[in-house]
Amino acid sequence: MTGSTGNPETAGTLIATLAGSVMTYTDSGFPAYGGTTYRYAVVPEGGGGVGAIGTRQNAIPLELAWETIVEDFQVYNMLQVTGTSTGEAFVLATEYINPNMHSTLLKYNNVAEVEYKVSHSSGTDTQQYDRALALTVSPDGNLMTLMRPAVTNMPSHLTTTGTEQVYVLSKINQSNGSIIWDVLINPYTDAQWQSVGTYHSFANSKWVGLLADMVVDSSGNAYVAWGTTGASGWVKYDTNGTLTASYDRVADTTGETLGRYASKPAVVVLPDDSFFWFQHVNKNSTDYLMGSKWASDGSVIFKNRTLDVSRLAYCNHAIWDYRSVTNNNIGIGGRGSNSRQTGTAVADAAGNIFVAFTNMTDRVLKFNSEGTYIGGTSNGIDSWSNEFVLATNGQDIYVVGASGAQNHDPEIMRYDNTLTTLQYDMRTGNGQMGFDVYVNPTSCFVYFAATGSRPFTMEVGTSSITPYTGWFS
Repeated sequence: MTGSTGNPETAGTLIATLAGSVMTYTDSGFPAYGGTTYRYAVVPEGGGGVGAIGTRQNAIPLELAWETIVEDFQVYNMLQVTGTSTGEAFVLATEYINPNMHSTLLKYNNVAEVEYKVSHSSGTDTQQYDRALALTVSPDGNLMTLMRPAVTNMPSHLTTTGTEQVYVLSKINQSNGSIIWDVLINPYTDAQWQSVGTYHSFANSKWVGLLADMVVDSSGNAYVAWGTTGASGWVKYDTNGTLTASYDRVADTTGETLGRYASKPAVVVLPDDSFFWFQHVNKNSTDYLMGSKWASDGSVIFKNRTLDVSRLAYCNHAIWDYRSVTNNNIGIGGRGSNSRQTGTAVADAAGNIFVAFTNMTDRVLKFNSEGTYIGGTSNGIDSWSNEFVLATNGQDIYVVGASGAQNHDPEIMRYDNTLTTLQYDMRTGNGQMGFDVYVNPTSCFVYFAATGSRPFTMEVGTSSITPYTGWFS
C-alpha cells in the first residue's frame, strides 16, 4: 500500500495476510484524511509460489464525522448538553434504572463514540423530582454542572437539614467524569419546596418544580440563581468551589410579589464578565420585568430597574401570539407575574442580551447591555408547550423546543442578530421530544440533545408552517 504516488508492490507496505475463506479486509491504518488517495494491490501466494499482481485499486478514505445517535435508556425530566471546540460532547441527565434514579453524565468523543458514562449520585425517587438543570464547559476545560436531586438522592458526603430537594453545583474532570468538587445549595424551606405542588409544576409528563440556573464567567466563577415568591437570590463560587458572593432579592426589596410557582430569573454573563439578572415581579397590581446588573468584582451597576413596563401588560387575546410587539395593546410580558416565568437568556459578542420567558407570549426579546429594549420576535415560538432554550454563536440566536410536548413537532430555529430574519426553521419529529442546545464559542460547533418517547419520529427538514403576516417585528 502507498500514498498518492508509487506502486504498492514496489513502494508499499504489507498491511495484511488473508487465509482460508476470508475474502475481505478493512484497513483502518491510513494516516491521513482529506482527499489522500491510497493504492492497493492483491498478490496471491500459495504452494506454487507468488502469483501475478492483481489489479491495483484506489481508495480515498472519508474522515469520520459526528452523526445523530440514539441511546436507549430512560431519561426523566430534562437533559443538558455541552461540547468542546474539538468536537467532544457531554450530556447530563437523570436516568431511571429500576428502582433508582441516577445523575448520569456521558462523554462522546469527536466521532460520536461513548468514552464514559458515570453516575454521580443515585437513590429511589418515586416522585421523579430529580432534574438536570445546567451543564457547560468551564474556561479550564473541565465541566460545571447543576443538578436538582431529591435529598434522598444527593451525594452522600453532602448534608442538609431539609428533607425535600436541593441544588448541587459540581466541577467535573472532563477527561474521566470524576468530581473535582461539589457544593450543596438549599435556598428554600421544606414548605417552599412543597408549595409548588400545583398544576403549574407538572407539564408534558415532566416535573417542573422549583428551578435554578447556572452561568460561568471567563475566570471560571459560577453563579447559581433561583427565585420564586418568598425566596429569590444568587450565589457565586470561584473556580475552587469557594463561596465568594451572594444576593438576597427578597431582603433587598419591599412590596413586591415575585413570580410564583416554578418561576426563576433569567441570568447571563456578558462579555465583560458583568452579571445580568431578569425577573418578573408584581407591585401595586402591575406586572413588571425588572433588571439588575453587577460588575465582575461584585459592585452594583444598577439594581431592580424597571424594563419596558408599557410592554408587559397581561393579555389573553385569543390570537395574541400572532400580534406585533410594536402594538402596546398586546403585551409581551406574559400571563401575569403569577404564571410560571421560567427564563432563559444569552448574550452576543457585543454584549446585547436575548431573553425569553415561558408561559408568556413565548417571544425572544433583545436588550442592550444596560437593559434598554431593542426589539423582539413577534411570533409565538412554542406558545402552549411551556419551555424552550436559547443559544448563540455570538451573533445568531438559536431557539429550540424543550418542553417535550406530545405530538407537537418541536422545532430548531435560528434568527439573525436583529431577530427580524428567520434563517431556518427545522422540524425535529414528535413523540415528546424535548431539546437542549449549546454553541461552542470558539469553534461555533452546535450541539443538540433531546429526550423522546417511544414510538417517535425524527423527521428533520424544513418546517411546513407558513409564516403569518406580521410574523417578524
